[in-house]
Amino acid sequence: MHEKERHRIILSAVQDKPVITVPELVDLTDSSEATIRRDIAALHVQKRLRRVRGGAEAINPPQFVGLAGRPFSVNEGLHARQKQAIAKEAVALCQDGEPIIINGGTTTFQMVHFLANRRMQVFTNSFPIAEHLLKHSKNTVMLSGGTIYREQNIILSPFDNDVTRNFYAPHVHGRAGAWAAGFDGG
Repeated sequence: MHEKERHRIILSAVQDKPVITVPELVDLTDSSEATIRRDIAALHVQKRLRRVRGGAEAINPPQFVGLAGRPFSVNEGLHARQKQAIAKEAVALCQDGEPIIINGGTTTFQMVHFLANRRMQVFTNSFPIAEHLLKHSKNTVMLSGGTIYREQNIILSPFDNDVTRNFYAPHVHGRAGAWAAGFDGG
């Protein structure tokens, strides 16, 4: 990963959390601790973040806390073959005509390629999944409502009792336990 991209990820991470640790940044960027420490030092000198013991913090923390993690655009290219294999197996579990729930993510996004010739009802919280299916398939697409997280390209409801509780599907793909209860196909 290039320095510019690492810096973008680091700056995004410190805006998402009040303080982020070096090990967390190592995981986010797949870089060494030494590289991350140099990046933090450089960004500190540029006054783009504040270096703290063991990590970094935002100079002006946001009022609203977002999601920490690598952006969708970065994750999309990592382990592509493995993600495609997982997606192919997930779609093989589904039957035409049945409703499915697909949580946002770069692995679940790969499912769109295998759903192109299928006819299903797809409920998702992912803009990229919804957009691709709308343009390249005959599937019915439903989106959840809530806050849009630009970096991850997903929508998450801020409410405990949101619309996802009204849906049921025999197959839920992705880390769906965090947001989806199902979808009745109606």
